[in-house]
Amino acid sequence: MKENIVHLIKQNEKQTNETLSKLCLWILLFEIIICLLSLFHIFDVPDQLLRNTFFMTLIPLLLPTFFIHIIHYHQENLKYIILFVLTFVVSTFYCFFTFQSIMLFVIPMILSIFYFDQTLFKTSYFIGMLGLLIAHVITSFYIPQSIIEPFTNPYMIMVYGALPRMLQYSLISFLLYILKKHYLHLFDNLLQYQPTSFIKDPIIEKQLNELTNREKDILILMVQGCTNLQISQQLCLSMGTVKNYVSKIYEKLETHDRTYIVLKYSDYFKDCDSSHSSK
Repeated sequence: MKENIVHLIKQNEKQTNETLSKLCLWILLFEIIICLLSLFHIFDVPDQLLRNTFFMTLIPLLLPTFFIHIIHYHQENLKYIILFVLTFVVSTFYCFFTFQSIMLFVIPMILSIFYFDQTLFKTSYFIGMLGLLIAHVITSFYIPQSIIEPFTNPYMIMVYGALPRMLQYSLISFLLYILKKHYLHLFDNLLQYQPTSFIKDPIIEKQLNELTNREKDILILMVQGCTNLQISQQLCLSMGTVKNYVSKIYEKLETHDRTYIVLKYSDYFKDCDSSHSSK
């Protein structure tokens, strides 16, 4: 059971990385749409603000896709890179659109909860606070415009702008911490659970016997926590081919829940490793 939960956490982390990389691309697309609409004066936003925001966030928003899809970097610290990218983007938005984007600072912290990682959550809080502080320092010296920041004195900006918002951010972070702690406690209880000895189920064995060798290879990688993208990379298959195989596996195992598959079938493949699937 403990190994199953560990597999689930690893699988969740990899899938979350891929999901957040797509989220970064959607944010970039949203920026492009806003810029295009502003060209036709649908939004009354100064052109300089739009250009500065777009060019400062372009490379950071492309970084997760670069790491995952181009150089196939899947190390554990990838989640910290993605978190830093999102916080940097939020900080940039906050610099140029201060009052309209205060709540965006909570987004990286909410997303960090999906990883079930205490250290990542704390890191999210501290870099968020740092982002808020740096954003106000920048606006106090570089953007003293009433449309962005009503105060022009750096002291007033820090006292009446930065401090209240950092306190708001801390309060929201505390509420999210309570939520995260609740779910982590649930996972800790699952990890401490000691099941009875493993007994093979004839129904499950019959289902597995109906799989082809290639489907078994893919199922093993699924149980090990690999995403469809990683399976396609390891087996040198296209994403479409992997998705077709996964659909057939779901059909034969009579489920479409990937988490359920990891929990149910991991004991049958616990002695398998990635070398098995490379044959």
